[in-house]
Amino acid sequence: MVGTLINTAAVVAGSLAGRAFGTKLSERVVQTLTQSVGIATFALGFLSISHFHNLYVVLGGFLLGAVVGEVLGLDQGLKKLTSLGMLGCSRSATSAGTAFLTSSLLFCVGPLTFLGCLDDGLGLGFKKLAMKSVLDLISSTTLSAGLGWGVILSAGTVLVFQGALTLFAGALKPLLTPAMMADVSATGGLILIALSGNLLGITKIRVASFLPAIIVTGVLAAIVK
Repeated sequence: MVGTLINTAAVVAGSLAGRAFGTKLSERVVQTLTQSVGIATFALGFLSISHFHNLYVVLGGFLLGAVVGEVLGLDQGLKKLTSLGMLGCSRSATSAGTAFLTSSLLFCVGPLTFLGCLDDGLGLGFKKLAMKSVLDLISSTTLSAGLGWGVILSAGTVLVFQGALTLFAGALKPLLTPAMMADVSATGGLILIALSGNLLGITKIRVASFLPAIIVTGVLAAIVK
């Protein structure tokens, strides 16, 4: 739960900063900070891959998971949810309800949310959620400046939603062997590298389509052992 608590604090801090400093944070600063997170994401993804147990399980799970994700249309679905939040921004509505819904969707929908909660729940650390916290700090600052105090309410959504995901992942931990956890983490590393390309503006990969690879890799690792 440490990662979720950090993330929640980041949203609160960003919301307060947004109201205090308004739009003084330049676009260039925001872009540079986002790119720095992208580089860190790539580095973390590379390190995660290097600790795999069975490379064929990792690659097989990643490829099969991508197919499952495309069939289910996960990336399109998550983008629709995110677009609802962006729609709230474009309408320039400043009600607390609009700000809350907009920010809650933006902070809780995305690959880093699921990957970070999985790692935190399995005891693999909270590095992914820490990076997500930096992104959410930036986003909550700019959103709060434009939409008002309602953004800070989304910290409660982050706490409850990510906390529930983390606890669920923790409940699965007794069922996973160290080898399975290593391969699942390595698959997550591949997804992080894909995500880093998007953050850096190099690629436009449908990252959410890879999320089922986490489950597929776990199943394959359990079968192969």
